[in-house]
Amino acid sequence: MAMPTLRIHDIPLHYRTEGQGSPILFLHGMGTRGDMWEPQIPFFSREFRMIMPDLRGHGQSGPLPDNIPPDLYARDLKALLDHLRLEKTHVVGVSLGAVAALTLAIYSPSSVDRLVLADGYGRTPSRLISFLFKICYPLVILCPWKWIQHRVLALYNGSGPGQKRTRRMLKHTFSMKKENFLRLNRQKQPDFTPLLPRIHHPTLVMAGDVNPLELKGSRLLFKRIPHSQLTIFQGEYDPLNTMETNRFNEMVRDFLKGEPLKEKPGVRIFRHDLT
Repeated sequence: MAMPTLRIHDIPLHYRTEGQGSPILFLHGMGTRGDMWEPQIPFFSREFRMIMPDLRGHGQSGPLPDNIPPDLYARDLKALLDHLRLEKTHVVGVSLGAVAALTLAIYSPSSVDRLVLADGYGRTPSRLISFLFKICYPLVILCPWKWIQHRVLALYNGSGPGQKRTRRMLKHTFSMKKENFLRLNRQKQPDFTPLLPRIHHPTLVMAGDVNPLELKGSRLLFKRIPHSQLTIFQGEYDPLNTMETNRFNEMVRDFLKGEPLKEKPGVRIFRHDLT
């Protein structure tokens, strides 16, 4: 295991690597850090080189700027790939990490081989959510940050293995400071929808069906990205890599190896004509 730190324009970018083989860039969700992919390490490190950065504003990486350009994550990730002397890599992102993966595919398409977008979106799913962001922003300022973290953990209080695994992961990896969360959410969220048809990489979109807004965002990605497939996990929600670890791992591995996705109980698969 290697856990070095790269400096980009004097901003630290921390990352972790595991395994050997074809590279996969794993991008974590909002609030966590690269270690959120620990449930995937025993499975993928046997065949692949796993690269798991802490995105800007998370973990041991540097803070977010006051004004966040749409291509910020793409520039950071391209600098990381250049540092590692990688011309191209598979990219797997969950939630915010899926958005970061999108930006890399849009702004540096030659860097991406195959693309996996789990629990992702190309824009804020609805005007209602945009309105709620505006309403909740001052509440987040006033509320203790620990209280907000406990509210997030309360979403995973169930007794099932996925809920327990996700709760453990969040308690272990939640690393975002309040000021970075506020910077990320106080400005208008970019809309990447018009740029999605530019993505010609083979793409796997993954979502649960419990959260209708999450599902809507994933359906839009599938609709607009030409060479994409969509998998919908019945009874599940973000983050799929911990809520549905085994099925997530197997389907992602098969997709990255160019193999047809296998039918699995509780998972619906939708395909475009990829010929």
